[in-house]
Amino acid sequence: MALLKGYLMPHAPAFIDSIGEDQLHQVSSTRSAMYKVAEEIAQLRPDVIIVISPHGPIFSDAIAIYDQNTYFGNFKAFGEYNLNYHFEKDTTFINSFKAFNKSEQGDFYCLNERQFKEFNTPEALDHGVLVPLHFISQRYNDFKLVAMSYGTFSYYRLMKNGELLSDFISQTNKRVVVIASGDMSHALKDSGPYAFHEDGRKFDQEMQKQLQANKPYEVFKLPRDIIENAKECGLRAYALLMGMLNLYKLNTVMYSYEAPFGVGYLVASLEILNESKVDEVERLSEFYKQRHAELRKNEDDLVTFTRRVIEAYTITGKRPIVSFKDDRITINDLVVRSNRFKQMSQIERGCFVSLNIEGSLRGCIGTIAATEQNVIYEIAKNAVSACSKDSRFSPVTIDELDSIEVKVDILSELNPVLNINQLNPRSYGIVVRKGYMQGLLLPNLDGINTVEQQLEIASSKGGFTVDEIEEILYFSVDRYQ
Repeated sequence: MALLKGYLMPHAPAFIDSIGEDQLHQVSSTRSAMYKVAEEIAQLRPDVIIVISPHGPIFSDAIAIYDQNTYFGNFKAFGEYNLNYHFEKDTTFINSFKAFNKSEQGDFYCLNERQFKEFNTPEALDHGVLVPLHFISQRYNDFKLVAMSYGTFSYYRLMKNGELLSDFISQTNKRVVVIASGDMSHALKDSGPYAFHEDGRKFDQEMQKQLQANKPYEVFKLPRDIIENAKECGLRAYALLMGMLNLYKLNTVMYSYEAPFGVGYLVASLEILNESKVDEVERLSEFYKQRHAELRKNEDDLVTFTRRVIEAYTITGKRPIVSFKDDRITINDLVVRSNRFKQMSQIERGCFVSLNIEGSLRGCIGTIAATEQNVIYEIAKNAVSACSKDSRFSPVTIDELDSIEVKVDILSELNPVLNINQLNPRSYGIVVRKGYMQGLLLPNLDGINTVEQQLEIASSKGGFTVDEIEEILYFSVDRYQ
């Protein structure tokens, strides 16, 4: 029947009386705004409430819809043992949408009990779902619930999936409200979840500014480093919501913002006024293409070569023929020139090829040591694998080629770590080993700032714990991007 309205709601358990206790006065504006949303929803009387949470099962190749038999949850993980929640799942909605998603080749994936267990994910609703519903259910209960998370896709791809969900809703007889659950920056104070970063403040200010200016899509144009440094957990849920609201004229209203604990809490509504002929999602896509074109003007010649290999393979489905002579490399019929190529044709090294789309990893494959006769061929082989054989992702599509960002890391020799003080996650990557198992982590990765983080992630990639590490090796990289 219709999408009625969208909301942005934060999800700190500290908003709840029996959890926040003596801290409640510090989030009084947020609590008042949450109750205001609840009262509005009671007046709208939706049949279905969709909640998009950043704390459920998150996949790199799918948007998870929670499809367990019953929706239940609690706050025992936060020391509250008396609050228990049960909500009625809209089984008809989910089953019908499964078929629609399949026919339209969407990225949604429904998780039943067995699959929750397979992915080692708790079946209980997470706090990203429960906190908004804690407030809503005190004012309105005559609804069925559809809970979901998002995929770690580009914002554009999330929005296109949001459009698909919106199209489905328009074909039903359901009145639907959508909640994008998420907090703003987590880097607003050193005492918060992350160390203070100025970009956290910039991100939250921009979010408020654009909502107040009724320009809800503009925040997605922020430089990627600001978004990354902000350490937010709401933007992808918001992207899915904004895809659902595309082609509607909106009135955005910010109800509250406060950040007493080093995390930004923002409550806002997005009211649908009427249909619009302006396709904001495609306008955003054009912006990304232009920004990416500017980046390509300054990319390294080795990255251009790697990208051409990826394009050739993605378009033809066949590994391209690579040949080189002096300062030129030919990929099928395309020629790339660089003074560096002749030297590299004489080097045997391992390398990694990493692919990203608007800050989201899209594939990464590499070799620790040389497996080809020179590093040029090594890069070409790993480029094909990164775009087609990374088991975490579906193969790169032709439509994505304009948005792919490529990074090439050429590895040094591996050296044994004799003292843990030798390690520096900004300067050195590591290989950790336990028997025949090993895990590798490249250096200078966003969000990895300590040796402890580096060891934990590398060992988990190898399938063992930090305490089980038998050998640590370190290496440096020459990075091209």
